Amino acid sequence: MKKQTRTILFAAFVAFFLLITPILVLYAQGYRFDFEKFRIVETGAIFVQARPFPVEITVDGEEKKQTSFLFRNVFTSNLLPRSYTIDIEKEGYFSWHKELPVEAGLVTETSDITLFPSTPTSVPVHSAVSSLFHAPDQKASIV
Repeated sequence: MKKQTRTILFAAFVAFFLLITPILVLYAQGYRFDFEKFRIVETGAIFVQARPFPVEITVDGEEKKQTSFLFRNVFTSNLLPRSYTIDIEKEGYFSWHKELPVEAGLVTETSDITLFPSTPTSVPVHSAVSSLFHAPDQKASIV
C-alpha cells in the first residue's frame, strides 16, 4: 500500500471518528433527535409500580411490559418530553388509565397503584357473632 493511500485512509478514519464520537456521547447521555420539532432534546423516563402481580403495562398503546414476582415495577426510559398514556391491566381486575407528563432529564414516578377485582368476593368476618361491645379505651371492639 502506498503512503498516499495510507494517509487518505488515516484522514478518513480520523474524520469519521470526530464525526461519530459526539453523536455517541450525546446518545449515551440520553439525548435523542425529535423528528417532530427537528432538534436534539434530552429524554425522560416513566417508573410504574402496580399491584397485584403480574400486571401488563402499556405506554401509548405500543410498549407492552409485564411485572412479575421478582421484578415488581417497570422502568421505561428514552422517552421524548411530552404526555404519554399509561394503561395497567390484569385479567379479572379493573384497568388503570392515566396520562402522565414526561419532562426532559426527569423520571415520572407512579407507585402504589392497586388494581381492584372486577367481581369482588364477600367473606363473612365471623359466623357466630352474637354481640359487639366497645373496649373500655374506645380503641377496639370486642366480640
